[in-house]
Amino acid sequence: ALRNILSTSNNLLKRKVVDSPNCHRCFSAIEGTFHVLVGYKFAMKVWKLSTLVAYVTNIPHMDFALFAKNLESWLSKEDYPSFGMITWSIWHSRNIALYQNQKMDPKNVLCKAEAVLNSYTAAQGSPIQEFLVPPTKKGVSWIPPDNHWYNLNVDAPIDISNGITGLGAIMGNLKGDFIAG
Repeated sequence: ALRNILSTSNNLLKRKVVDSPNCHRCFSAIEGTFHVLVGYKFAMKVWKLSTLVAYVTNIPHMDFALFAKNLESWLSKEDYPSFGMITWSIWHSRNIALYQNQKMDPKNVLCKAEAVLNSYTAAQGSPIQEFLVPPTKKGVSWIPPDNHWYNLNVDAPIDISNGITGLGAIMGNLKGDFIAG
């Protein structure tokens, strides 16, 4: 969402995938990231049910990355995970409405966001630390594959602006010797 790469109608139009940038649900606005996650009336119903309503109401339409940047000064760090899960849940509900023709209730969308965040909290112990502090590499150690197995590492960069992708792979044996790439 922050890099404006979600498959909204406006982004798909730029890639020549669709013919119109208009929202498939309201038909009256360009479907950009901000519209889907904040500005659309369904999204606003979800936000109004949340504890973060004060941060998203009466906001003029803007680039979502700019909106999120402004949120850094408005939201407390404890609210970041909730904001992230609510936006994800709104995006998920949009996809269900668009691709499965099923409308979700705003309360259910918010409850799903809370449930996912609570599950994460229970599984991790300290989700806020995970959401706010990027992981650091702590001496990455290589684990060799079992005998008669190979280790395959892959990477795939995407250059959206030029419409190109790449793929790289390297294979190693249990001794860590390079075999193919």
